[in-house]
Amino acid sequence: MDQSLLELLKNAAQYDSETNRYIFDNVTNIVTEEPKKPKNPFFLFKEKNKEKIKKYIEDCPDFSGQGSFSSAASDIWKTMSLEDKLVYEEEYSNLKQEYVKNKKSYDNTFGRFNFANKIVEKPKKRGRPRKIPLSEETESHNGYKSLVIDDVKYELEIETNVLWDENRDEAVGQKVGPKKYEFY
Repeated sequence: MDQSLLELLKNAAQYDSETNRYIFDNVTNIVTEEPKKPKNPFFLFKEKNKEKIKKYIEDCPDFSGQGSFSSAASDIWKTMSLEDKLVYEEEYSNLKQEYVKNKKSYDNTFGRFNFANKIVEKPKKRGRPRKIPLSEETESHNGYKSLVIDDVKYELEIETNVLWDENRDEAVGQKVGPKKYEFY
């Protein structure tokens, strides 16, 4: 266990000398679940003024069907003055500060032990040129370079950047960038 986590747990708990153990009854400064981001000012407004928005929908016949609540709320929000919106902005900033504090506490304790995101493999991108380590590239005569890629010999036509097999019988790929080759 990490030393800083151990110290945090010891500071949060009370030591009982009779049982020679730490008691974790009132542990409040340790965040065990990852905190959620706070709602933005518009959603705070929507949450606190549901009745006002419903009354606005009843008075105005333009709103009907699905999504009418959100569109009515946005209409009210757009017509509000900056002073009225400031209340929700301040509440959001307070919630945001609390979130940042809890997130930092969570990351310093349990967040770094969450290995689920690190285990999931990201899908490989398709259609990109294959990067091939060149073990040997030498200048040849007649406008060709000799290449050895993965212990296979190839000839690169310098003018057209076409990659040929060793005997120059068949085109097997092309040069698409510095030290990048795409095979057919």
